Parts: sequence; structure tokens; C-alpha cells
Amino acid sequence: MTTFCIQGHGSGRYGLVALAAAALLWAGCGGTQTAASGEEAPSSQAERAERRAAAAEPELSPEEIAAREAAAAEEHARAAFSSAVRQYAEGVPGQRDLRAIRRQLLEVLEVFPDHAPTLFNLGLIAQEEGDLDEARARYQAATDADQSFARGMANLGALELAAGNVQAAIDLFEACLERHELEAGCNINLSLLHQQEAFGEGRMDRAVAQQAIDRLRFALGGESLNAEAYANLARIYYNLGRYELARLVCVDAYELGIQAPQLFNQRGMIALAQNDVVLAYQMFQEAANRNPRYVDALMNIGTMALSFRDYEAAHHALSVVLEEEPDRLDARLAYGVSLRGLERFDDAEAAYNQVLASEPGHAAALFNLAVLFQEYHQDYPRAVAYYRQFLEAAPADHERRSDAMQRVEVLEELIEILGGQASR
Repeated sequence: MTTFCIQGHGSGRYGLVALAAAALLWAGCGGTQTAASGEEAPSSQAERAERRAAAAEPELSPEEIAAREAAAAEEHARAAFSSAVRQYAEGVPGQRDLRAIRRQLLEVLEVFPDHAPTLFNLGLIAQEEGDLDEARARYQAATDADQSFARGMANLGALELAAGNVQAAIDLFEACLERHELEAGCNINLSLLHQQEAFGEGRMDRAVAQQAIDRLRFALGGESLNAEAYANLARIYYNLGRYELARLVCVDAYELGIQAPQLFNQRGMIALAQNDVVLAYQMFQEAANRNPRYVDALMNIGTMALSFRDYEAAHHALSVVLEEEPDRLDARLAYGVSLRGLERFDDAEAAYNQVLASEPGHAAALFNLAVLFQEYHQDYPRAVAYYRQFLEAAPADHERRSDAMQRVEVLEELIEILGGQASR
């Protein structure tokens, strides 16, 4: 009985650009990685001595022994880094074994304490665990350790954006690009800021949109397979109403092997704009399959499932959204509608009241409570009371205003006819 917003990538919020650890290199480590020989290691010093004697090998000096041990430690550290990167890249968000990955990265720091990519990845782990102070410290350490490393500044700026410190974020992004003009994360986040500016007056300004597009081109110049850059580029064209061009951006990304959930979600948005509801739902589901906790896709699935009256599917998707973002009121409201559809009326009422507890006078919550008491509890006086609260709270152009006024008129006549039987 109410309308919900389909969620595009980022949902109008500043997004953190958590750059994939798999893209990091062994810059600054020194030396090259060597393959293991496969020879079984001797079990004792005596046995090693015997083998050297048999092979007529000269005794190693302490310096040579130290050099070999250092080389072995470096090789172990590189192997630990590669394993950590692989586990992170192949893992499903929300299901990765972050403790195991962290242990391996800490092993790297024992050998290479100033290795910026490792410090950065430890920041990613901390951020994924919700420890933002630790994440900031790691990103800053990565930034300080290597003057050519810019990714830490990208995520430091993104954290400032998330905290509402826009100018501090801009300063970090600009400093980041002084280090590396093509740094993807900083360019993407500056593009997001341009998009935010473009929507400042409720529409996508083409001139500002072009600045956002230019930033994304720089990002792709630095990382040609960056999924965030492609998704944001498609989103800009979508917001400009250039749906076919937006679709082609997604298709180009797929053909390059980029199968990221945000691209499928954006493709679903484009399909909706082109009135292909079936394809849109398929794309949202594909996005959620690739990341089972991807909030935007799950919100879209929940919204569309409600329109199909598939309340079970809506309830499942919206439950996950609320696990990730418990204070999200549009999700809480939609969750209440799914509960009402499942005939869990008391739970639906509780969900609507949770919305009102967070935002008294929330028009949609009041309208849905009115519908609940009218059509399901058949408590007409309470329904009228909620409709009247809705009419006081809703703006003059609210799409449900006329409907609510008609319902009040009908219910008041019914209450007069029924008298004391108007509520149960």
C-alpha cells in the first residue's frame, strides 16, 4: 500500500571504494620471488654437514647463512601475501575468514614492516570488521610508508566522506592525485562528489556530469578493469536518461570479464527504465547471488517482490538488508509490508512503529498503520485516527493524500452506521 524506491548503485550515498587486494603488487619489497626447489629439508645440522661433505661443498660463512635465512624468510612472506590476497579475492563478502587472512598479512609485516600494500590490506580487513579506527591507522601507515602509494589516501578520504567531512575528503583525494593522477579510488570518489553536486538541484546537470565522467576515465586509465568505475559510468548515463549508452557500458564491462554485483544491479536499473521488469529482476538476483549481502540489490529484490506479492521473497531480502543497515527506515517500512502480506499483523505493526519511533510523523508509516487497522484488524476508529495523522504529516502533493481522504470519508460513514461495532 505504499511506494518504495528502487536502489541504484550507491543509493545516493557516498560509497567507500574498498579496492581489491588482488590488484596489489610487491612494490618496495626488494628482490624477486623464487620457486621452492622441492628438495627435502635436512633434519639436523649433522645431516646437513654430511651432505655438504659428500657434495664437497664449502662451509658457509655466518654472513652467507644469514643471507640464506633472510631469503627464505622473504620467500615465506611473499607466499603468505599471495595466499592472503587469493583468499580475500576469492572469498564471498561477509563470509571470508578474516582472521586467517590477517594472520598471513601480519607474517608479511614481520619481514617487510613498511610494505604499503600489506598495511593497506590490513586496513581493508579492519574496515570490513567495522573497526574504523584501526582501518584509518593502517591506511595512514601505508600512505606514510611509501610516497608513491596512493590507495590508502583514497580510502582515508572515503571514510571522511562517510563521516560527513566532505572538505577533508576532497583535500585527501586531491593530495592523492598529486601522488598518482590515475589512482582509481580517488578519481572514483571525486566522481561521486561531482554526481552529488549534479543532483544538488534535483536533476543531473550535464556540465557537472561531464566532470564526473572525466574522473572515471582517469580511473579506468589507472585500472582498466575497475568495476566501480564502470558501474558509476553506467549510473551517470542512466541518470542522464541515456539508457542505451548506460546498457552498453555494462555490456562492455561483461565482455572484459568484469562480473561485479554492482554492474548487474545497475543493469537491472536500466532494464526497469526500459520497462523490462523480468530482466530487471533477473539482474538484481544475479547481483545478490554474487554478493549475498549486497544491500542495494537486496532492497531492489524486496521492493519488486512486494509488487509481485511474493511476500516470502520480499521478507527474506529485506531481513538481510536490515541485518546490514538496521537504521534504514525505507527497508524497515517495506519489511513491515512483507510481514503484513505474510499475515503477521502484530509484527507488521511493530515494524511500522519502529519507523515512527525513529521519525515521528513518518507519512508512509502512518498510512500503512491506517491500512493495517482498516483492512486487517477492522478497527475503523483507529484507522481513521492514523489516516488523520497521515494527512497532517504528508505534504500537499503526496500520492496517497487523495486516497486517504476518501478512506476517511467512507470509514466515518461506516462508523456512524455500525456504532459500537465499528471496532473489534
